[in-house]
Amino acid sequence: MFSITIKLMKKSARMLIPAGIAILIGTAFIAATFLFSNSMDDSLRRQTTAQLGEANYIATMKTNSNGAVSENGSADRTTVADFNLDRIRATKGVKGARVDTSVSVSISAAGKRSNGYAVGTSTDRKLLPVRIVSGDQPVDNNEVALPKSVAKQLGVGVGDKVDVAPISNGSALSGTAVRDVRVVGLTSDPFGVYSFYGGASVLSE
Repeated sequence: MFSITIKLMKKSARMLIPAGIAILIGTAFIAATFLFSNSMDDSLRRQTTAQLGEANYIATMKTNSNGAVSENGSADRTTVADFNLDRIRATKGVKGARVDTSVSVSISAAGKRSNGYAVGTSTDRKLLPVRIVSGDQPVDNNEVALPKSVAKQLGVGVGDKVDVAPISNGSALSGTAVRDVRVVGLTSDPFGVYSFYGGASVLSE
């Protein structure tokens, strides 16, 4: 039977060309579909989880109807200190920890102003939702890392001073809320997590 099939194929080889083309097109279509779906899945996963950096685990505080509850059981406003990062980082097996905090800020320098978004820093760069592309991440309260676009808009670079103030009800707070800080780094947002804001600044804990 096999020998007969081979003889028939040799005799009518031209008739096999359309079938071969159809098989080739079908295979290419299926391969392209799988490639597109896998690329889309990977892109969505990266964008969805990018705000968590390269963290392996997420821990949350107890909450109630009034918001996050601190250790003493009150529903007071939660601060970074309430998360006891030093104790978490000292836990066996933990290489780094970061509180996922964010705030709308107004940044100004030399008469220029830019409203944007800021996130908390981390001792481990891998846990940051943005990338530090120049300089370093903030260490104390007088330092900030700005998105490259914001730094360009304000005409500042690493080592320059800017005024940073939180935004409340759409307006930047004034007075003691304004901090004169030094730019220690520039950031990029490779996964577009904060693309609506032109990237995100990084502030100290």
